[in-house]
Amino acid sequence: MPKTKKQTNNTKSKQNLKISEDKLKHFIDNCLDNMKTKQDTMLKTYNFGRKNNELIFFPKHKKFYLFNKDKGEAFFEAQFQIIGTFSPNSETWRFGWANRYVPGDLKRTSLRLKEFGESNDLKIFSQPKVKDEKLGMLFTAIGMKLSNAKGYYIVPADGKYPEVHLIFTKVKKIKRSINKIKSDFEKNNQTKKLRFQKMVNLS
Repeated sequence: MPKTKKQTNNTKSKQNLKISEDKLKHFIDNCLDNMKTKQDTMLKTYNFGRKNNELIFFPKHKKFYLFNKDKGEAFFEAQFQIIGTFSPNSETWRFGWANRYVPGDLKRTSLRLKEFGESNDLKIFSQPKVKDEKLGMLFTAIGMKLSNAKGYYIVPADGKYPEVHLIFTKVKKIKRSINKIKSDFEKNNQTKKLRFQKMVNLS
């Protein structure tokens, strides 16, 4: 009898974890509305969408830049997280937490999505890959809500590379030479490399 009672309690606790369909729908709608509002504000505030804009991002440093290619001047800087990738060829979504090519620091929001799914018994968030062409935007919207992100950007697929869904956790206007930004990051990488080489030589 005690054994049966224990199993019944476990079943009840699992049922309590499940979010109702109405609450889930309300939450999803709220996430999508939040994403649209914040995205509209970001696009207007930071001059996205101009023809002479180009982007560059540095995954090791969690930095994303938009710059005017004619002037060579960066005007937008953001810290970002990778929610996941979508392959148009296979119509498959892959979460950032399940992608070995995504640095650990860029998986934090993606891991929050996984935890969100586990907490609410939504198994789809624990599947590394999902065969669907529309869910990426939904996952991005929920990721924005969980991280209080300022906006998102989808890096287009390019031949063998999939779409990359990014969210911006911090954004700001800047006015800096894009070449200077690149050279500063290269110097920083070289300095770290030399420091680690020195540590090895001294050991």
